[in-house]
Amino acid sequence: MTMLMRFKRDLTMAEAARERGGARVDLLAVADMVAPGAKVLDVGCGMGRFAEIATRWGAHVVGIDLSLASEVAAKNLADRRATIFQADVFQLPFAPQSFDYIYSIGVLHHTPNCEQAFKALPRLLKPGGKIAIWLYSAYNPWYRMSDVYRKATRRMKPETLHKFCGLVVPLYGIHKGLKKIPVLGKPASSALAWAIPMSHNENATWRVLDTFDWYSPWYQSKHTYEEVFRWFEDCGLENLKVIEQPIAVQGTRPTAENPQSASAVGAGVTRCAE
Repeated sequence: MTMLMRFKRDLTMAEAARERGGARVDLLAVADMVAPGAKVLDVGCGMGRFAEIATRWGAHVVGIDLSLASEVAAKNLADRRATIFQADVFQLPFAPQSFDYIYSIGVLHHTPNCEQAFKALPRLLKPGGKIAIWLYSAYNPWYRMSDVYRKATRRMKPETLHKFCGLVVPLYGIHKGLKKIPVLGKPASSALAWAIPMSHNENATWRVLDTFDWYSPWYQSKHTYEEVFRWFEDCGLENLKVIEQPIAVQGTRPTAENPQSASAVGAGVTRCAE
């Protein structure tokens, strides 16, 4: 069984695949350092959905989250090799070269400065360690209207917004019905999806929660491979890999540091955190 098959099997068992979708699944699928004894940092661990998977493989996971979800993660992972902190990615309480592997799945784009949030992480990698991130893509125009709506929705009380997001339950049925109509059905569904961006998760509960996740954050940036690759290169990371659906990238900290490659940056670009 390949590592990708193994990870997807584990996610299915944990019902985590329904929580966040296949693109982010593959971040950990390539994590060949998530192995017994590896020390892993989960940046933005939430309630511990991905950290739980990594602990199954024998890794010691350190999870950080700015929200109170960190308290839930600590309870959920109380019987695992996991340590959870409520911490800010811009002020992480860890010594340099502390981790074999770092991942952040759908979190950094919710910070005030996604680039600087990422650049705070590579210094925490051991030489030869790997880092992988998944970010919202700037290539897809279909969710642009959500940015317009979010100017209002992010100011709503969570309870009120959650009720509004419940509308995606009947809308999902409308989409399925439209797609069955010959010729005009699929274009009509696409137009509706553009006008009202929403999750199309088959599970109604996660459909509502995923949609809530799009409309509730105060910060939500979108990115391209060009800029994300530049961030990795600014930090001297090597062996950059694209991981499945945009925007997901993995890089490796060199075993022998080259000071010039690690610090060289383009004009107007802030260097990687030291």
